[in-house]
Amino acid sequence: MSIYWVIFAAVLALVNAVEGIAAITGGWVFPKARPTVKRPRVYGWGLLLFAFGVSLLAVATTVLADPMQPLGRTVAVVAMCVAITMVRSSRSLEGADRQELGTF
Repeated sequence: MSIYWVIFAAVLALVNAVEGIAAITGGWVFPKARPTVKRPRVYGWGLLLFAFGVSLLAVATTVLADPMQPLGRTVAVVAMCVAITMVRSSRSLEGADRQELGTF
């Protein structure tokens, strides 16, 4: 079962990394997210950090020894939480649903 998790994590990390690199270098964002993204570079760095967190989580759950697993998982989850915060901060409130972002 762990090989399926690693394959899923690798594909997810690859897609996020490619989109992050495209957002950083050229300012390109997927069309569905384009209306709400105000700062594409911050959005790209957030996606790259999220890809790193997913990759680290996959490595921590399958490769690392028992004493290092909790530390690896904790660092991965913290990286993903920071990445989500970066992605949310790169979006504008004008193009998004205000209720979805938590403001009424």
